Amino acid sequence: MRSAHPKDGKDVLNFTKTMLQEADYLITKPTEYLVPLRREKRMIKQFMYARGRLFLLLFHETRLVGMLDLMNSSRKRLSHVADIGMSIDSAYQNLGLGRLLLQHARAWAEAHPTIEKLALEVFKQNEQAIHLYTSLGFVQEGEKKQAVKLEDGTYDSLIQMGRSVLKGGRLDE
Repeated sequence: MRSAHPKDGKDVLNFTKTMLQEADYLITKPTEYLVPLRREKRMIKQFMYARGRLFLLLFHETRLVGMLDLMNSSRKRLSHVADIGMSIDSAYQNLGLGRLLLQHARAWAEAHPTIEKLALEVFKQNEQAIHLYTSLGFVQEGEKKQAVKLEDGTYDSLIQMGRSVLKGGRLDE
């Protein structure tokens, strides 16, 4: 596991395209992801130098098998909250890699001078991910009902989850 570097741009693009084709629980569809390599490298560079941002890559030998991005808002009133996005290659799921990425992100956020809370959204049907997040101290904060319209015309809701990273802190209900 390591932080992303602009030289990883091609691997990140290819991994993202694969995840978008294979994963059922991502908002973006493959045809909507039209990021050129130059832009991907620029985005990775922004993560490297911006406060409140983390972009982790997880490799098995030389193959990118997982990634996590964490980003807080540039708006003062929201800068204490960092949003998380994560994907793990389906061949590498259920091996503890998502937990590993999230634990590293949590430790990074706990040491950050501004970040007090981690937040994410997850498809309601993605019970495996919800179980992982709950086991790591995330709590459900809300639900966006029928937020995602699926290809078959049915809907799924998005569960909003959060976790304090303050020492001894908890999310008030």
